[in-house]
Amino acid sequence: MTESRKRRLKALRLTLGVALLLFGSAGIGSAQLISSLSPPSGPSGTSVTLTGSGFGKIQGSSRVLFDGTPAAVIGWIDSEVVVTVPEGATSGPVVVTVAGEASNDNYPFRVVAPTSSPRLFSLSALASPPHSDATGFLVTMKGSGFGPTQTSSRVTFNGVPAGVIRWSDSEIGVAVPEGATTGPVIVTVNEAPSNGLPFIVFPYIAALTPSSGPAASLFTLEGAHFGAVRGENRVTFNDLPVPIVRWTDTQVTAAVPSDALTGPIVVTVNGVRSNANNRFAVRSPLHPMISSLFPRAGPSEMSVLIVGSGFGRLQESGTVTFNETPAAVLGWSDTEIIATVPPGATTGPVAVIRNGSASRLNPIFTATSESPFSLASITLAPEQPTLRAGQTASFAATGFFKNGASQRLSLATLAAGVGHTCAVLSEGTVRCWGENSFGQLGNGSTAPSSVPTRVRGIGSATAVAAGTAHTCVLLSEGRVACWGDNSAGQLGNGTNTGSALPVEVTGIRDAATITAGRHHACAVLSDGATMCWGSDADPPGSGGNYDSTTPVRVGGRAGSAATEIAGESHTCALFSEGAVSCWGDNTFGQLGNGSSAGSPTPVRVGDIGRATAIAAGSYHTCLVLSDGTVDCWGDGHSGQLGNGKNAGSGAPSAVADITTAAVLLWTSSDPSVATIDTFGRVTAHRPGLTTLAATSRGVSGTTTLLVEPTPSERTATRVDR
Repeated sequence: MTESRKRRLKALRLTLGVALLLFGSAGIGSAQLISSLSPPSGPSGTSVTLTGSGFGKIQGSSRVLFDGTPAAVIGWIDSEVVVTVPEGATSGPVVVTVAGEASNDNYPFRVVAPTSSPRLFSLSALASPPHSDATGFLVTMKGSGFGPTQTSSRVTFNGVPAGVIRWSDSEIGVAVPEGATTGPVIVTVNEAPSNGLPFIVFPYIAALTPSSGPAASLFTLEGAHFGAVRGENRVTFNDLPVPIVRWTDTQVTAAVPSDALTGPIVVTVNGVRSNANNRFAVRSPLHPMISSLFPRAGPSEMSVLIVGSGFGRLQESGTVTFNETPAAVLGWSDTEIIATVPPGATTGPVAVIRNGSASRLNPIFTATSESPFSLASITLAPEQPTLRAGQTASFAATGFFKNGASQRLSLATLAAGVGHTCAVLSEGTVRCWGENSFGQLGNGSTAPSSVPTRVRGIGSATAVAAGTAHTCVLLSEGRVACWGDNSAGQLGNGTNTGSALPVEVTGIRDAATITAGRHHACAVLSDGATMCWGSDADPPGSGGNYDSTTPVRVGGRAGSAATEIAGESHTCALFSEGAVSCWGDNTFGQLGNGSSAGSPTPVRVGDIGRATAIAAGSYHTCLVLSDGTVDCWGDGHSGQLGNGKNAGSGAPSAVADITTAAVLLWTSSDPSVATIDTFGRVTAHRPGLTTLAATSRGVSGTTTLLVEPTPSERTATRVDR
């Protein structure tokens, strides 16, 4: 062997030796590597995350050992494994084993004994100061097992988190939080709660506004720690219970009891009474004052808004007279009353009598035979329209009423709730039929009706909307009135008291359209703003949940009536030519095709071809035909089909005694030039002129449409010449 060959063999042996020294047998064969461990210590049951590489996409037969004890795996991917420290584990290395090969073992885990639940021994004070706001009041609590630092631990006062000032394992200092009420103080460490020690938070009244007034007038308390919800909490006036209008943690609005005498007002929260240094002086009732009437003229049965002061929050024994004839009252508050002109009323003063005191300087109401809200004229937009053959356009009809109000005419003249139906008639009155447990028929009773019954006090309706058991109408003067269930504030009059008669929605004077959900309603105003009231999971346009007994502005827009409506488990569509198709569940015949078999695809409803409006209840459907009649089908056990029976029908059945339902009819004088459908959509066919007309309540508006030739038609005409 040559000398150079010997040198090469010696170098090779040296290289192999170094490699074995550096890598070792385990290093060369191992593919998985732990790069971090979090946390590095904790008791059994602690969740631990191992970060590294080569663990494999799935666990399979792979496992994790804590000093030789297998751990339960929570999650496994190639670069991260999550496990829990096993029972009985001891401190030592953590190793991942994949296909029999172990990872590096240079990440030890220290197993510590589990800590006991925190214990509270004492509080430095057992109650907040009784005559001041408790917010920020310092409380020191002593105990054990709190931990050396707060980290994620917390202190709560009857469930309300408190701000921590200092923290040690045996002593904590906190400030009483805003919104706290009487109840247990608890320390929670590592999600383990301590025993609770009672702490009294005195509700505090800081201000009373006003401090005097007559019985039934409203007053507001400003303060703290009243509780976020009223629950069993209460307000007393000289120890008399007080009717509550609104309740929040810092503000309560209530009414002076009718038999109250001057004395202190007290808020009681969780059995703890507030300070009682706020006295309310009860004044003798003043004469009611009427400042305006709206309208000031009209026929009997029309609703009149009376605005003024000193009426009292509740009607109780209060009355309204039209030229000394008593009137039915639909709504009553301290500043507004809605009454209906009594039959046989003559021109003369309107008076309000309250607690034996009559209003003075009473305005005159002129009795007429015709409503000032009758439709006077209709205009169409766009004006002087021009299209080319093949083009389409949508037209709008605006109605002008005799009182000077104007409103876009709507197809929403029919509405259905779960078990009731309502329709607007051409003279502006409303008829309802079906279930009436909550007064949703608006006739002053709660008795159901299988035939249409007139809603009292409504004479200028232009649109109607229905929820589960409440109904609302849009009046031509821009106001909105509702009736029926009010448990969620869906009548919009500031209370939760239901009404079998229409009550006016507070503060709306220029509504353009209305819609209703299960337990809420909305109005789009003339400026495009949307106001909603009531309660629902996700009302249209609200962008979230809300709960209000009066209208509140919400984001977005409620939109206009669509051609597709949905019941509980079926859907129906009104097509441009006036035909109707339905699909879905048909257990109650709600598809209207004469059977009870459901259909996943649309089926034609009878020979309907003249429909102008449609509405769906839970299991029934109704539509308005172009001749002013109404047909219904489906479930009828509550009389919601309006045919005089309490039975269902699988085919359209005529609603009794309705022949003048409000309709909006579109026509074209020359359909060969252009046609117009149920929704005012025009399609141009050939060059020429045609008169487009919209007719409602016996009044028509027209415009002339010019259809021009297309460029190719003009060219062809020049060539022919």
